[in-house]
Amino acid sequence: MSKNLPFRIERPISATCERVFDAWTQDESTRQWLFRTLNGTLIDSANDPRPGGALAITEERNGEEARHDCHWIELERPGRLVFQFFDVPATLTLTPTDQGCRAVLEHEVDPDYAERTLQGWQGIFDGMINSMADVPEMIVRRRLQAPPSVVFPLFTDPDSLAKWWGPNGFRTVTHSMDFREGGQWIFTMHGPDGKAWENVVDYLEIVPNELIRFGHGEPDAIHFENRISFAPTNDGGTEVVLQLRFKTMERKRDAMPYAVPGGHQTLGRLAEQLGE
Repeated sequence: MSKNLPFRIERPISATCERVFDAWTQDESTRQWLFRTLNGTLIDSANDPRPGGALAITEERNGEEARHDCHWIELERPGRLVFQFFDVPATLTLTPTDQGCRAVLEHEVDPDYAERTLQGWQGIFDGMINSMADVPEMIVRRRLQAPPSVVFPLFTDPDSLAKWWGPNGFRTVTHSMDFREGGQWIFTMHGPDGKAWENVVDYLEIVPNELIRFGHGEPDAIHFENRISFAPTNDGGTEVVLQLRFKTMERKRDAMPYAVPGGHQTLGRLAEQLGE
């Protein structure tokens, strides 16, 4: 059996330490994102924020019940939370920053499961940020088997984008594309119901095989900024992260019902295009 190794994940969050602490200690919050999966159905949840109290989520996944049972060990608002994670204690430390707070989660992990554990916690933090009504951003990510040198070009060519860009059932028609910093992509998205949406992308920053940052909106208004990063994984693949930042919380609330599922579906179509 492999000896456990230290594990650490750090995330900046655009919210106060108090707000993040409360998100972790309220059942109506954690039941939305803690140990949740994209296709799972919530069966039961518990969050009793006191030493010895339960922290649990039960989902139905592919017809089977999956249960995560943890319990609280220490709670010191607003800077420290300790809970039992499987058979090891996990410590979440929250430190104030100028932009909100920095969250650091630490525990031990079997080295054979380190990469899976990292991806799991990244998804959990993404879900928490997406669910927080006072943080004007949303995050969607997907791991792909192809390297960044293969994935990145599929975002730069209109013929490639026509094959996968957009949620399930949508069709993208490009009118013009100037893929460079300061350039624009103008296109129409046709929905399965026959409706059409005119889109404009203003490219702000491009780092080949690493990053595309752009403003996204309609011909008369940019509604949000999208930061798409391409990170190589240890197994030779790519982790693609979509980070959408909105100008106002109202914009985020309006977009929430379709932006996150639409982002997952879009990256799913990208994976299919890559033969995954």
